[in-house]
Amino acid sequence: MLGSSHVLSGALVSLQAQVEVLTNEKSQLEAGAVVARTTIQNLEQKLTAAEQSSDLFAQQLANAKERFQAKLLAREEEISLEKVVLVKEKESQLQLQQARFTTEAELWKREIASLSKVKLELQAESDRLRKEVNDAVLQRGVAEAQHCAFEAEHDRTNRELHMLLQEREQFEHAQIEILKLRSKIVDDSQRHETQHQQLEERVNILLLEKEDQLVIFDRKLQQCHRQHQDEKSKLLRFAQEVRGLHRLLQLSVIEAREHINNEVKTTKDALDAIHQQASELAVHQSDRDMALVSRKGRILQLETQLKNDRQTINQLEATLTKSTRLLEKKNAMLKSKFEEQKEHLEITLAVRQGLTNDLQIKRTQVTELEREVARLNLAKSKADVKAKHAQQQVLAMQKIHVRGMERHSKKAAPSLTFGDKGLQTTDPVLEENNENKYLAQGSPEEPGETEWLEFVELMAAYEAERQLHA
Repeated sequence: MLGSSHVLSGALVSLQAQVEVLTNEKSQLEAGAVVARTTIQNLEQKLTAAEQSSDLFAQQLANAKERFQAKLLAREEEISLEKVVLVKEKESQLQLQQARFTTEAELWKREIASLSKVKLELQAESDRLRKEVNDAVLQRGVAEAQHCAFEAEHDRTNRELHMLLQEREQFEHAQIEILKLRSKIVDDSQRHETQHQQLEERVNILLLEKEDQLVIFDRKLQQCHRQHQDEKSKLLRFAQEVRGLHRLLQLSVIEAREHINNEVKTTKDALDAIHQQASELAVHQSDRDMALVSRKGRILQLETQLKNDRQTINQLEATLTKSTRLLEKKNAMLKSKFEEQKEHLEITLAVRQGLTNDLQIKRTQVTELEREVARLNLAKSKADVKAKHAQQQVLAMQKIHVRGMERHSKKAAPSLTFGDKGLQTTDPVLEENNENKYLAQGSPEEPGETEWLEFVELMAAYEAERQLHA
């Protein structure tokens, strides 16, 4: 009887420890739910920030597009004007225009690079938010698995409590049987006075054996309790060991009952001792009944608390599902906005490509115009040189023609010279010989002779230059 009472007390202690473990795990679950709620709030804040940044990016992109279109229209007008005025402008203006084109192209390249950088940052931010949402979903799955494990453990503790109640009923039946035996002991006490000492010795021996068994059982129970606290996964094994020990205890109780019945029939003193032990056990059992009633109240309180915890967990799950749906909606909205921004960026890139192509065409046109201007300048310089040479040739030819006319006039009519002695006639042949001598000697006073020499030198230089070009 004492062994069964110790077993029941140990089982109740283990049950109380399990209930405490359940309360601790419940508090951990509540803390996990609070952490999940905070993470959800942080994710919502990050999503709002991402939406604001995406809106700002879209506004910046629209402003940049408008500026780009305005600049494009202005550039087309400038190009149309430059096509008209380009031939008349000088080489310095062409260089300045080309430099301005290059600077504007570099500015547009920088703006497009900054826009692509912002796009990459937005993509990284959306990937990071998606990872955080996946982590929150995984944490929710882990919390649900822990909740299921706690429910299974609670069901297992309920089953063990039911088994303990059944053992209590068996103990009450045993107490009734002890009362019946007590009545039999009173009836048979007169017949067994002679064997009092022998039975007392035997009973002492049996009590010592029972105490040893109880000590061993307590040690095993403490060991099982430590194993239960160390590792929750060994709880089923511990329950099986408790059941085995309970069966052994039942067998030992049955054997002890049979032995006591046999011995009680032979001795009165042993029955007196058993009567005294039974009274003590009844008192102890009443105490245990009171403790069991309080434990039942505690168990009911824990069950109500567990129901409340389940309700709170269900509410948290509902809020978590709502938040996940909101996150999915926001994620879909962000994806759609991202696609729109991607399309805008592709349009801007296409426009940029068209502008770069136009700029390349304009550059080729500018280079061709520069080449044409250089060719025209070279042709103009050559024409100026030729015109100068031709003008010099014309002047020389005019001088030669004048001289020829003078010669012919001199040859046609003899000239009259007046001297100191009167009018004299000059021979044209003699005058021509004198003129040739004069031309051969050179007259410093006549300016046409030096021009003629310059004309001869220019004609020689022109012929040499013409041969070089040919």
